[in-house]
Amino acid sequence: MNIRQMALSLASLVIRVALVIIIVFAIIRLGRQAYDFGYMLFTEEAVDEPPGRDIVVSVKPDESTIDLAKTLEEKGLTADWKLFVLQSKLSEYKDPVVPGTYTLNTSMNVDSMLMVLENIEPEEPIEDMGEADELTERPLNDLGSSGSDENFDIYGYNGNGTEGEVIEPEIVEDVEPEGE
Repeated sequence: MNIRQMALSLASLVIRVALVIIIVFAIIRLGRQAYDFGYMLFTEEAVDEPPGRDIVVSVKPDESTIDLAKTLEEKGLTADWKLFVLQSKLSEYKDPVVPGTYTLNTSMNVDSMLMVLENIEPEEPIEDMGEADELTERPLNDLGSSGSDENFDIYGYNGNGTEGEVIEPEIVEDVEPEGE
C-alpha cells in the first residue's frame, strides 16, 4: 500500500468519525429541545410568580386563537405563542373565546387565562378540612410525631381491629436443631 492510499483511507476514517459525532450531537440537541418543549407544554407554568402584573387585553370578534396567542406573547402573558395555541387545544376549555376586554395577570397559567377569556366562572373552592388518617378519621397531626398515640399503633388500630392497647409482636428466639 502506498502513502497516498493510506492518507485517503485515514481521511475517510476521520470524515466518518466526524459525521458520526455530528449526528450524535444533533440527536442529543433535538432530544433536549423536544423534552423542554414537552415539559413546558404539559406543566403550564405562568410567566411570573404571584402576584404578577395585571395587563388589559382586548379580543376582537373575528380574532383567531393564533392571533390571540401572538397578542398575549407581545404583552408578556405567555412565553411562546405556539405553546399557548397547543396548550389551549389540549385544555379542557375549548369553547371559543368571547370577544371583549379582559384583565389578565402574568401569574395566570393557560387554563386560568382561558377561563377568563371564555367567561367561565371558577368552581367554588372546597374548604380545606386537613388531611385525616382514614382508619381513625382523626387529623394526622393529632397523632403526634410518630404517627401514633396511646391507643393506636402507626396503622391506626391495635392489631385486632379494636381500640385499646397496642399489641406488641411476639418475639421468638431461633433455636438450632441438635445433632448438626
